[in-house]
Amino acid sequence: MEKKLNVIIKKAIAESINELSLYHSSYANFNKFNHKKYLSSGAGSQTFGWGTYLTDSYQIAKDYAEKFILLKFNEFVVNAKPEEYVGNNVRYNEELIKEAAKMYKQIVRLNISFNPDKKWSKNSFNSLLKTDGKATENYDSALKEYEQAIQMAKSWAENVLKTEFNLEAFNANYPKNSILKFSKQEYINNVNRQNTIYQLVKEIINNIWDDADKHVRKESYIYEVEIPDDNGLNYIDWNNKVQNEIIEKITNTLSKISERFGGGYKTMSKWYEFLSYCNNTPKGEDIHDELGKLVGVETSIGHHDKAISLFLMQCGIDGIKYKAGTIYGLPKNADENSYNYVIFDANKVKITSKNLFIDNF
Repeated sequence: MEKKLNVIIKKAIAESINELSLYHSSYANFNKFNHKKYLSSGAGSQTFGWGTYLTDSYQIAKDYAEKFILLKFNEFVVNAKPEEYVGNNVRYNEELIKEAAKMYKQIVRLNISFNPDKKWSKNSFNSLLKTDGKATENYDSALKEYEQAIQMAKSWAENVLKTEFNLEAFNANYPKNSILKFSKQEYINNVNRQNTIYQLVKEIINNIWDDADKHVRKESYIYEVEIPDDNGLNYIDWNNKVQNEIIEKITNTLSKISERFGGGYKTMSKWYEFLSYCNNTPKGEDIHDELGKLVGVETSIGHHDKAISLFLMQCGIDGIKYKAGTIYGLPKNADENSYNYVIFDANKVKITSKNLFIDNF
């Protein structure tokens, strides 16, 4: 309750001095925003333009603070060298270690690459291990499984093919059969070997997770910041139609740039295309995309999205705002009316408070 009251008071003070009070999460510890040093060091996608990403929701900032810790933890796990986590167990020869390391990479790295900010535990991969290949737990069950395969093949030969079952003939016609292509003892030996590899992978996972627990810093930072207040004309709304006054700012600046670059048919024709496009009162996202076709090429400012942001700065626009949860949805307890902001000029983001966030997952 006290924390919420402090947030309300800070927002009220910020509004009275024409500033917005927002939040920013980062794994990095700093006292001043610096695009050259820290930009793209967080979530890194820059989906809504080039700049520093902020939010008016503490719950969203907290959610990102948790994600940054998980990303670092999972990064450690993915980059770990499984061969170095085997220990001195004499049961494992070099060939088994190589196969276990390969299996670790196939299962652990592949799954984490698809879900890099998911909270993966040691036990998350126990069931996944069995999907990589089949292994029975002991000699008796392996023997039973082999006998069952023989009975099924025999029944199939007698009832479907109407012939007497012959193992050699069966394997000659069906060489891909995973069990009967081996002798009984070969199959049991293979099962035991596979189980040994599974056990080794589990040991590797346990050792890597324990090492990650020791070495990955489970803390990030939530910054409270102030940026220029939204006066209706200094932020482009990504989700809604752009005001005519903002379009006028953009077209006036484009006209000056066109003159500076010597005009020419190519530049002027693209400019007129843009003016025609603006007459349809596009949304902020559309303006950003159209500017990319024009500004990113003609001004040679630099990287595509960066060029757009630097150009919009010349137009007197401080940034972009967009509805929070547009891509991944909102975290629990976040206000559905929350907005996120992208600020083009790092010098316009003033840190008012820095709070350590610890997540001992």
